[in-house]
Amino acid sequence: MATDNLRFTPRTVPGRRAAVPARNGPKALAGFLVAATATSIAAIAQGPLGIGGTPAEGVLRVQAWYPSANHLALMLGRAWPFLVAGALSGRRWLWLPAGIVGLALVLTFSTGGWLGALAGALVVVAALGGRRLAFRVGIAAAGALLLTSSLAIAGVLPERLNPLRQTGGFRVDLWLSSLEMGWLVVRFWFSTREALTKTESPWLIAGAAGAMADVLVHGFIDNSYFLVDLAFVFWLCLALVADVRTDVRIDST
Repeated sequence: MATDNLRFTPRTVPGRRAAVPARNGPKALAGFLVAATATSIAAIAQGPLGIGGTPAEGVLRVQAWYPSANHLALMLGRAWPFLVAGALSGRRWLWLPAGIVGLALVLTFSTGGWLGALAGALVVVAALGGRRLAFRVGIAAAGALLLTSSLAIAGVLPERLNPLRQTGGFRVDLWLSSLEMGWLVVRFWFSTREALTKTESPWLIAGAAGAMADVLVHGFIDNSYFLVDLAFVFWLCLALVADVRTDVRIDST
């Protein structure tokens, strides 16, 4: 599927005119963000209620109804950039769900989730015109990451925050297999740059770019595509950009 050649071919019923499907990307995104916020509320409630979660390495990792905290973090990391982008674009009420999703993401204690969400937020800020701010926050975050890692290695902070802990050798296989989708991601980034200059809703494109940044950063540490919800968001990001960048053609024959 190429981002610059999106084509719909709906089935038709003999004797009836073909219905032209509406561009439902924003509607699909809204449903995803509502689900992410509801899931975050359930995850945050796990700690005080003592229901569920996974005790690990000195912390309680929330996971709501997901099979693991890492899986939850993978999903929330895609949602957070869209919420931040919308809030920064004048939809201030989105700061509430952004805060809820952000808190749940923190409570997953997923290092990859934190790094991915940070990268996504920085891409959003840069895409919306705050490149200097994004650079400064990135430098500050790198310093905070270095300090946190050092304290964890020294035993001052929980082992969960230690970047040198043993996590298995499966990541090399993930990195190699991810190269097969690299061409599509490269096309996405080139298309995003063009779409930002053409769209009337830059926050949607900025959010998609932030979510894709999370895909790449968190994907270097954990499974980032081969789950239903993650694959859905991946293709949703491509569709949102393609919807702006191209004229979507309808072929009813």
